[in-house]
Amino acid sequence: MEKINYQVSIIIPIYNVEDYLAECIDSVIKQTEFKKSKVLLINDGSPDKSGEIAKSYADKYDNIFYYEKQNGGLSSARNYGMKYVDTDFVMFLDSDDLLPHDAVANLLGMIKSDPELEIVMGDLEMFPVKTPKYLWKFSFGYGDFIMDDLSNNPEILSAPSACNKIFRVSSFLEHDVMFPEGLHFEDAYAIIPMMLKVKKIGICDKVVYLYREREDNSSIMDGIFQRKKSYLDHLTVNEHIKEILDENSSEELTHMIYNFIVRTYTGFLIRIPSSSLFTIEEKKDLFERLKKLFAGIPQVVEERYLDTGIKRILLISLLINDFELFLNPRVTDPGVNILKNKASTYFDNKYPVEFTYNFMVEELEFKDNHIELLGQLNSNMYYPDDELGNRVNFKLNTGENTIPLKATYYKRFDKKVLTKDEFYWGIKLEIPYDKIKNELAEYTVISEVRDLYSGDKMVSKVSGGPYLNKRQGFRDLGNGRRVRFTTFGGSNFVRFNITKSSKIETFKYNMEKIFKSKTELQVGAKMRLMYWASRPFLKHKDIVLIAERTDTYQDNSSVLFDYVSEKHPNLPIYYLIDKKTEAYKKIKNKKNVIEIDSLKHYMYLLNANVLVNAYDIDTYMIPTSYTKSAYYRLFGDLLNYKRLFLQHGISYNDVSWGLSKPRVGNDKVVVSNKNEENFFIEKAGYQPENMLRTGFTRYDRLTPHIEKFNDEKVILLMPTWRDDFAKKSYLKNDVGISNKDFVQTAYYNFYNDLMNDDRLVAYLEENNVTLKVYLHYELNDKLNLFKVTSDRVKIIPNGQESVQKLLITSDLLITDYSSVFYDFLYMRKPVVFTPFDYEEFYSKHYKHGYLNILDERLGRAVNQVDDAVTEVIKTLDNGCQLSPEVQRNIAEDFIYKVNNSNEAVLEEIQNLIKESKKK
Repeated sequence: MEKINYQVSIIIPIYNVEDYLAECIDSVIKQTEFKKSKVLLINDGSPDKSGEIAKSYADKYDNIFYYEKQNGGLSSARNYGMKYVDTDFVMFLDSDDLLPHDAVANLLGMIKSDPELEIVMGDLEMFPVKTPKYLWKFSFGYGDFIMDDLSNNPEILSAPSACNKIFRVSSFLEHDVMFPEGLHFEDAYAIIPMMLKVKKIGICDKVVYLYREREDNSSIMDGIFQRKKSYLDHLTVNEHIKEILDENSSEELTHMIYNFIVRTYTGFLIRIPSSSLFTIEEKKDLFERLKKLFAGIPQVVEERYLDTGIKRILLISLLINDFELFLNPRVTDPGVNILKNKASTYFDNKYPVEFTYNFMVEELEFKDNHIELLGQLNSNMYYPDDELGNRVNFKLNTGENTIPLKATYYKRFDKKVLTKDEFYWGIKLEIPYDKIKNELAEYTVISEVRDLYSGDKMVSKVSGGPYLNKRQGFRDLGNGRRVRFTTFGGSNFVRFNITKSSKIETFKYNMEKIFKSKTELQVGAKMRLMYWASRPFLKHKDIVLIAERTDTYQDNSSVLFDYVSEKHPNLPIYYLIDKKTEAYKKIKNKKNVIEIDSLKHYMYLLNANVLVNAYDIDTYMIPTSYTKSAYYRLFGDLLNYKRLFLQHGISYNDVSWGLSKPRVGNDKVVVSNKNEENFFIEKAGYQPENMLRTGFTRYDRLTPHIEKFNDEKVILLMPTWRDDFAKKSYLKNDVGISNKDFVQTAYYNFYNDLMNDDRLVAYLEENNVTLKVYLHYELNDKLNLFKVTSDRVKIIPNGQESVQKLLITSDLLITDYSSVFYDFLYMRKPVVFTPFDYEEFYSKHYKHGYLNILDERLGRAVNQVDDAVTEVIKTLDNGCQLSPEVQRNIAEDFIYKVNNSNEAVLEEIQNLIKESKKK
């Protein structure tokens, strides 16, 4: 049989693409130069039916060849395919992408036209989404051309993909091109050095490649900033590319390589300091590598790409070897230079950094004789360690003149990026009622920051925070006057005007909110019309809405609602829940249950007096089609409810960034002890009058079970979640970590090893002890990944048993940091703590609060599986008794618990109803 001389090989690696592979191969078969092409299908150990599909094509076509190998990744498959290349040219095609019908003809025709051409690159388009305007796209649209000097088109380096190119095989071998195995960004590692070394590169001004953006976000390049490996691999790629430089390298080559390094790694660089993906030690290692990578950076590259304050400070930290500055890229000097409406300072007396900052108002309150604005110095990099050294004046601008305002600075701690002792500056402004009388003026608040020496100033309007819209609308000032705060969107600054208290003014305002023009409605107008239609029926009705997460009924909120249903069935208290959930089925026959997203939900929420929740109040109680900021912006002027936060666990960690009063606006928070109260006041911006000292409502149900144990003991294993791999229910479209990555985590391995430990399993079986495993709500989708070897170990899905029932019916709790341990201790039952990742947890997930588990104040703390098993067996053999010291400490931590917490909370709800009517 005569040997066919193919001109180009097309290597297609295959792995888990059964849904796309046939379409991919068909696009090759449709090529006008298909008969000149040798197609190499490399099955990289794919577990799905991809191999069968590929083999069927190889059986049908003489020029399609099928090979199988053990899984090794994309690079491994490409390198494997290169062993079978015996053509003059080679192309690469990913198995979920496509080739336009003339792609091979266009690329092959151009590279054959000039024997010195070693690479020809064509255009690439994405589907089914629109293709972004990538930097390299600027080289297209001018017809075909050949480059012998990349410095004239350096943007081409931003397109290192092997897939929209054709390569001369002899050049591939000459430059020893190999794709790095086990490394992401393999194209950049292999192709960019080749592009920098070859004599000529051709630009084929036609689309030669169709890249599929998968709907399931499973394409290799999706979500790069969420993966730890991406940071490390891209750094390795850049280090490899920099190795091309030596003392004889031209200025043009040096600039091109540094341009690539800075431009491509800056996105990773700015995320590393605050990233929860890395421990402090890992960040130190990255810092040392980055110092070497950025050493010698030309000034022109630095000025072009490191164009923001944060980027500049990070570079400076590398140049001056300051790891603390790298971790906290901030300006801390309270006195800064002001020039041309920008602030600047110097590091190490020679590295200048320009930046801007402003002041942002997050909350406002109406006092007896003034409006109080609460906010912060708003900057992602300016954290002065003393009160501002620059002179700052705050003024009320009427358009014609300005009125000085009293300003007070105070320390705030409610940012997650801050370490335990760090703070930033909060600001409190007072606007006296007797200064705002002009009904023709639109008032805005401005700040003037002056240079200490030159007198130059930076003037800006004080902005409104994203949730300040809940305060828009009218407020009575007395004497027939009202203040009207305007929506804090668009221009995003604090503004208001004074109007007379008249029905005509109110009517005009409401019409403006409904009608954009005579024939066009405003966004949200239909909801407003329904509100005004329902208002006559609901305005005299007291409405209290209670909820948890939209799909649960098991925490403090549900206990309170059960109590109301039994003891006070006629109170106007309603429970919000998603009709499509299992929890709904349990309570659908109760009185006063409202379905989430029903018309009743919409109208009762807009007319509510009080919202009560054990979780984020607005996140889980507003209609699901709105974000919090959008809901406030559209309907904030209609809202008048007070917020009562029941909590779902005692706040022994510092979670001030999530519970901060200026941000979430809770009017009352249930607390259980003095330390917790101090945290809310000192760290989260609350006042003593915001504290509701009753203890949790669910503790009322636990009281009868104090020191009640089973004859056949039950252990409850209930660890908490982790911020860096959980699927977060409070974030729309969050997907969390993949199953493949999850089973590699220390979390999975510790608890999977614990529940299958031979010594523990033997003890369970010999003593008729049951171990129940209940994961945190945010990790419930990973439950099926845990494997058990004994019938004495029971994995309990969320919702199968209530958390409270699990606690009541168990005798010993094993947990890492979950605050549910307080429920267990309230019943005077023992806890074994397993903080196996203590340092990592408190560097990534939470900040230290008032309780350190390692102090063993409330129970033994162990970080090895074997030690945990020993402590569990010891505790069970001791009859689950607590030591006198732990007993004393428990009493201190429940000092605020009243005899009937539910009744005490109901009493406070009545007070909040009265407060809500004072608007």
